[in-house]
Amino acid sequence: MTFIIWVSCLLFIACGPSLQEVVKETELSPAFKHNQEKIHSFRGVARVFFSFGKKKGSVEVLVVSEKPDHLRMETGNFFGVPLSVLTIYQGKVTYYVIPEEKYYVGEAKEQVTQQFLPFELTEENIFGLIYFSQKTYDFFKHHKRFQLDFYEVKEKEELKLFYPRGFKLTDKKTKDTVEWRWDAYDLNPPKFSSMHFKIEKPAQARWIDLRGAHKTSPIFKGEEESE
Repeated sequence: MTFIIWVSCLLFIACGPSLQEVVKETELSPAFKHNQEKIHSFRGVARVFFSFGKKKGSVEVLVVSEKPDHLRMETGNFFGVPLSVLTIYQGKVTYYVIPEEKYYVGEAKEQVTQQFLPFELTEENIFGLIYFSQKTYDFFKHHKRFQLDFYEVKEKEELKLFYPRGFKLTDKKTKDTVEWRWDAYDLNPPKFSSMHFKIEKPAQARWIDLRGAHKTSPIFKGEEESE
């Protein structure tokens, strides 16, 4: 199940990021204006570095997504061992924490992703970050607590679309951060099969309703954490 996306990403031409300084708003505005929200599907592989208090680490993240609301996001450690799978499909959120054999289910309209994603990220925020949306940038620009920065925005010449090589979210109060670096990505790939956005509950997994879950494993939880 979780190897579908890993195989797909092997077909990408790697473009290892060399992140530079944060892109200024004066440079972002022309890119947003040029794109005009024309990114409608996406697949990519990234390295995500996180720092939450004394806990620091990183995970590999694989993403496939289609507008308006289809998403599959897998995380794994440096050695390719799967850690979690998140899907959003037809208004339903499923989140499978593989080492713990926990299978969470909820309704997207209830913003249940805030239980396992940092910085109070909603489903709308996730899609906006993936599609490099000006609406999402403006949301964080006016946010009192959370800050969004983009790195190295370049034009994908064959598609005439601009896209960042990475971004960083910062909690201005706690100084917690999540830094996302794309190793490879593909804008507007052909339509995906619906199978990519579905996770059947494994027989051994425990089914949990996200609405009543008090403690949910965070999606960015790597084996390199340290207290």
